[in-house]
Formats: sequence, C-alpha cells, structure tokens
Amino acid sequence: MRLLVRNLLVVIGVGALLNSCSTDVQLNGTYKDTPIVYGILDPSVDTQYVKINKSFMGEGNNYQYAKNSDSLLYKNISAKVSEFDVYGKETRSWPLQEIWIKNLEQGVFYGDSQKVYYFVEPKLDSSKRYDLQIKLNKGLSNEKTVSASTTIPKPASLGSHGLPSQLNGSSGVRFHNGEVLLNPKCKIVNTGDGFLFELFIEFFYDEVIGSQVTPKTIRWKESEFEFEELNNNEIESNIKAAVFYNRIKTGVSDNPAVDKRIIRGLAAGITTANEQLREYLAVSRPDNSIASESPASTNISGGRGLFAARNTKKYVGKAPLGLHIKSFRYLVESNETKHLKFCSDDATAVGGVTSNLYCN
Repeated sequence: MRLLVRNLLVVIGVGALLNSCSTDVQLNGTYKDTPIVYGILDPSVDTQYVKINKSFMGEGNNYQYAKNSDSLLYKNISAKVSEFDVYGKETRSWPLQEIWIKNLEQGVFYGDSQKVYYFVEPKLDSSKRYDLQIKLNKGLSNEKTVSASTTIPKPASLGSHGLPSQLNGSSGVRFHNGEVLLNPKCKIVNTGDGFLFELFIEFFYDEVIGSQVTPKTIRWKESEFEFEELNNNEIESNIKAAVFYNRIKTGVSDNPAVDKRIIRGLAAGITTANEQLREYLAVSRPDNSIASESPASTNISGGRGLFAARNTKKYVGKAPLGLHIKSFRYLVESNETKHLKFCSDDATAVGGVTSNLYCN
C-alpha cells in the first residue's frame, strides 16, 4: 500500500481596491514540518510495515519538491515497536529496519521507490498492546519524538455452516445446481473486539499462453459490516452467485492470446479492523458535499497519521476445483463466461479426460 501524504497551502489573494495598496502576496507562511506516520499491524502476515514521512512546503513549484526525497524524509530515524502484556510489562521489542520498495506506479512523488520501515514477526498477540516509538533527526538540534499505541482485534469467523462447510467439504462451493443460481450463506461472528468486518472472496487460476504459465488471483470485497449492525455479535450474509460469476468475468483480462485458464481453487475470508482503523476509514471516505470539511483522524502523538491493526481469517477450499462440479460447469459453459476458456487439469474431478471441462 502506498501511503503518500502531502500538505499543500492554498491562499486566495484579494485584489487591491486602491492603486496605493501593495499587491505582494506571501504564499507560504513559516515552515514547520509535521511527522506523517502510517502503520497497520496484521498477524495474518509475517512482515509488518511502517511508513515515516514529513509534510513539506516551500517557495516555488511544490510538484518539484515532491519529487525530491529530502522534502519528505527525516534524517537519523530510530524506531521500534514494543509489546506489552495486560500488566504493562514489556514482553518483546522489535527495532524497525529500513528498506526501499521499488517497482511502484509512476506518480507525483519522488522516483520509482519509497522508503519504509519494517520488522518480521508472524505471531503477534491479540491479548497484548503494541507501542510505536520513533526518534526523528536523532542527535540533532531539531530532534523529534513520535509515538502511538494500538491493540490487535481477535479475528472474526464465518461460522460453521453454509459457505465454510462447503469450502471445507470434498464437493466444493455450490453457486449453481444445474438449473438455477444459488447464494451460499455464512454467518459473521465477532469473537472479540472487532469494529469493522470485511468479507472477501478469492478465486485462483493459472493463465496459459503457449509454454508460459502465470498464476492469477481475483480478489474482491463481498460485503462490509460495522459492529453496530451485528445482533448479539452475529450477522448473516449471502454470497451472491451472480456477483461471483460477474467478478470473474470482469476480473479476467481480455487477452485473445490466452490458450486456456486452469482453475486452481477458491477461498473466502473475513478481515476484522480495530476501532482506530474503523474510525480512520470512516472519516477518510469521500464526501460529495462541497460545503463540508472532512474531519481529521489521527492517533499519532507528535505527528499525524495512523497506527492501527487488523486481523484476517481465511478459509481455503479443500475440493480440487474449489467449486462444485455443477458450479464449475456453469462457469465453463455459460454464455457470459465461456469465452474465458476455463478448464481443469484434474481428470478425476471433472469426470475424465473426455469431459469438456478437462484441459486438453
């Protein structure tokens, strides 16, 4: 995720009413840099990233300043994340390491790379508190201290019936019964202190062009719920079959050079956001009103930004296709998706090598 922050000062000059008035306008006030910090802890991945920048302002073209890394980066950064138990005792600590992330999309900001800070830990604990401590310009006269604190929510679940049961079974998920579309159900269960829940679907396949095989994934948000929408920490949701097939149709590139696409499976998951992340996302959503002013949300002491957490639980289909055979047949034969050239290289799963579902 590219988290790029820039503070721009916009001043509207009022024309002089009398010839004797000065028309000089001071475009920029006294410079004061502000630390901008973004980090989201996630125990479902093993590497945690924190981005540390500063706001900038200068005389002249601010787009040119944005291309200069010195406009955004502090010197002599020392940072760490510490873990504390319920008694306030520090149990673990990780110094943040510097790394440059390359191969970014072209944009306004400097170069083709970004500096971020990271630590590796695959076992973050939802019962602990995590504190971020940063020293900027360490040892210099303009040294700054930035800090923040967050806790990791326990992952919500999708219950045990409907979609999770089908993913865990040997027959696969049923989106079609041979006659009509079906909408598998699931029940989102808040098992801890989650405040925002995102249900997502992942569809896996290999794209084959000649001898070149490229693994692909189509991922989309199926639905989203806030804590207040849950009844006794639960809410039922349907996975809409029409949306499922349409997402595959629109998510696959229209490339006539593709020989075939081999299905590799299906997964569903639920991502749980803590209260800080929920609040930040809520105030960051676009407001279509030209008269309203967007509120600010930050939990960074000594700066701006966000240090929050989320947790993800994923259910990976165990059936060879991920889909029930009738659901897969609909994907292969439907007028809406048959041009996508999906097939399976598992002869047993599709009824033999003579099946039109088998990859020749």
